[in-house]
Amino acid sequence: MRNRQYWGVILLAVGVLAGCDLLRAGVKSSYTVERAKVEQVLQTESNGHRFVAYVVTWSTAHIVVSDPLAKSHHREGDEISFMAQRIELPGQVKTLSFTLSEP
Repeated sequence: MRNRQYWGVILLAVGVLAGCDLLRAGVKSSYTVERAKVEQVLQTESNGHRFVAYVVTWSTAHIVVSDPLAKSHHREGDEISFMAQRIELPGQVKTLSFTLSEP
């Protein structure tokens, strides 16, 4: 059930983005699903709000994989699955982001 809720949020976000003018203006987006071992856990709480992210090595670089719903509880050494998303905006702006793809 949790997995469905998580992907439901992602699909909702993609659906909203698909309908916006940016895609018609030449924005390109793609992603791959990757796996890596957690090297460090980053987390904090403030007034009941939680933040969770993980440091992993991907393509020889240390990167931060964010858990946008802050529901995961992985530890160092756990293997996680995440999306590596590439977005290209008109005018040579290219971004890369990493999002946890499991609860």
